[in-house]
Amino acid sequence: MAQDVAARLDLKGLSTEVQNRVFPLLAEVLEGEGDNVHSLYVVGAAASGGHYVAGGEINTLILLKDLDFQFVKKLAPSGKVHGKRRLAPPIVLPDAFVRESSYAFPVEFLNYKYAHKTVYGEDILAGVEIDNRALRQQCERELATRLITLRQEYLYSRGEAGALGGRCMAWSRPYMPVLRAVLHLLGADAAETGDYEVLEKISALTGADFMVFAHKEEKEKSPLRFLKAAAHHKSFEKIYEVTERLSHLVNEIKV
Repeated sequence: MAQDVAARLDLKGLSTEVQNRVFPLLAEVLEGEGDNVHSLYVVGAAASGGHYVAGGEINTLILLKDLDFQFVKKLAPSGKVHGKRRLAPPIVLPDAFVRESSYAFPVEFLNYKYAHKTVYGEDILAGVEIDNRALRQQCERELATRLITLRQEYLYSRGEAGALGGRCMAWSRPYMPVLRAVLHLLGADAAETGDYEVLEKISALTGADFMVFAHKEEKEKSPLRFLKAAAHHKSFEKIYEVTERLSHLVNEIKV
């Protein structure tokens, strides 16, 4: 059975490490759902070749023809095993959702479109059309929300450096999809672009120092490494400053 499943999966182009770690999850889904599987994808850095950090988290997307909660219940027990392989819980969607609702989540689907590997079934992510007006609106909304959250978090921490530093990684991670979306809106090529390149491009285009999200010792074309927990007031203020500047920029984009 394992050989049959392996023959049905196209893992070519993924690193050997990614193939070995993701195969058990994909095989479990394919064996359990059979004809109900529309398509399976590796998404994000693991699908982008040179932009993936060995041992990093792997993200997957599962599209089913007929999705109900029973599938989630069946898949859940193996989550601990897959988690030890540094596999994030898969994103599970009905295939119709991609065709009918990508306009409602343009930031997410733009990032899937830019960085995905179809390992089984029809590749419908490549053909997703992104509405730039909806994309700008989502970027505007998310950046405004981040500014509100940053102010609340600062007040919650009482301005104590230790409390601020401990939350910097959580603040940093969600920025990358939005930054790629802003690059797209500005007419820059964000396809197959690693995190570090995104930071370089957005810094050059906006004049704001988004390298605050990378270690000073990062070299060109290396993946993003997020701020350590020891981040202090200066780092926080820089995060707030660049977020505010980007928010103003997005608000002024005409589409």
